[in-house]
Amino acid sequence: MTTPHLRPPPAAVIEGGRPNLGRFDGPVRSVNIAPTGLGRLRLKEWHYLSITTPRHYVAFAIVDLGYVGNVFAYVVDRSRPAAPHLMERIVPLGRGIRFAASSVSGETRYTHRRDRLSVRCDPDSTCVAIDLGVDGQRLVGDFSVITGATASLVHQFPNQALAYTHKGAALPVQGSLRYAGQPLIPASGGLGGTDWTRSVAQRKTTWRWASLSTLDANGAPLGLNLSSEVYDDADGNSEENFLFGAAGTAPLGGVRFTIPAAPLRDRWTIRSRSGDQVDLRFQPLGARTDDTNLGLVKSKFIQPYGLFDGVVAGIPVAGGSGVVEDHLAVW
Repeated sequence: MTTPHLRPPPAAVIEGGRPNLGRFDGPVRSVNIAPTGLGRLRLKEWHYLSITTPRHYVAFAIVDLGYVGNVFAYVVDRSRPAAPHLMERIVPLGRGIRFAASSVSGETRYTHRRDRLSVRCDPDSTCVAIDLGVDGQRLVGDFSVITGATASLVHQFPNQALAYTHKGAALPVQGSLRYAGQPLIPASGGLGGTDWTRSVAQRKTTWRWASLSTLDANGAPLGLNLSSEVYDDADGNSEENFLFGAAGTAPLGGVRFTIPAAPLRDRWTIRSRSGDQVDLRFQPLGARTDDTNLGLVKSKFIQPYGLFDGVVAGIPVAGGSGVVEDHLAVW
């Protein structure tokens, strides 16, 4: 796998008053996107992490939208995929949430009564300490997602506002994580996915997204990040489409999501807008959903988790675990 279209990351998102736009082979250390005045209400930040093992799929996130925060976690047992263990908390004004300076520096933290979630970021790993009440039981652990093949994007919206996102998948996971006293990460470890984003978002934002962490037919790690609509270039191709593997990160072209009439049950398809680089089917096994309408603020999304099959860049994918998402946000 080669990276002909990815540049080494710059030192900062903004240097000399100008943004360093484009796709990069790894994270940008200084994410100096800092709007002032009312522009601070447009600043949106989140860190989403997932863990894939032969038995379980686990995901959680800390989200800060400025005027409100959100913390969620869910645990999926493949033997009972339609019955996930879920917690979700809306946090007025983001109280108890603190965000790291970047995805490679500082700590993102959530605290509320007994619940604790700490995500410490450095260039070599993301270290997680978690103790959350999830569906009447405790999700407890200390584990690390080891830095591997990742990519970042600095994107400028039509209104000149900036977004930065750092993505990775199929990263090694080491450590301990238990739910209701039962281990979730085997001694052999797991595969991690990460999405660290800081964005001065447009008032109305829509996106479709897919993330996959699996092993290929030879047992090598294979990860995927795909989206459409939110970070598209002038030709309508998303700039945050990447394939991650043991040999590095490869950029992918634009894709088209075809969502069925029953998206929580029936098969989705994701295919290249031109050519045959991506040809995937996704079968939902369950989902996290939301439909919140507070007038000025709205969020409507479905985030099914399930299995991918197909081909990406000539590499077969068979039963790979991950998620897809269809999201409308007015924020």
